[in-house]
Amino acid sequence: MTGKATGTPSYQLLQTAGKRMIYACDFADDWLHDIVVEALGEPVQRAYCLDGEGACPPEDSGGPWGYADLLAALDDPTNPAHEDAAEFRDGLDPVKVSRETTNLFQGGIGRP
Repeated sequence: MTGKATGTPSYQLLQTAGKRMIYACDFADDWLHDIVVEALGEPVQRAYCLDGEGACPPEDSGGPWGYADLLAALDDPTNPAHEDAAEFRDGLDPVKVSRETTNLFQGGIGRP
């Protein structure tokens, strides 16, 4: 799906399996989410996250490129940025996806 933001809720745009859209959640840092409808169940008034790939990065981590640099610095004690990056280490699991947290932020409390 391409085009400008319409103000239309995602559940109205993604009514069939196989539909997809790109969602820009932070214009300053170029964070893009590729949303794909894999299957549909009972009709709902909101989209819900069933699974994902990659955890949410820390706030103001510099977009995808800054986040990649942060992860590289955390992983390499010889990296000049390693010590500065260490402040982000607590609670950061770059592969864990929290479906519950994602749905809470999207208003999907109590679903699936």
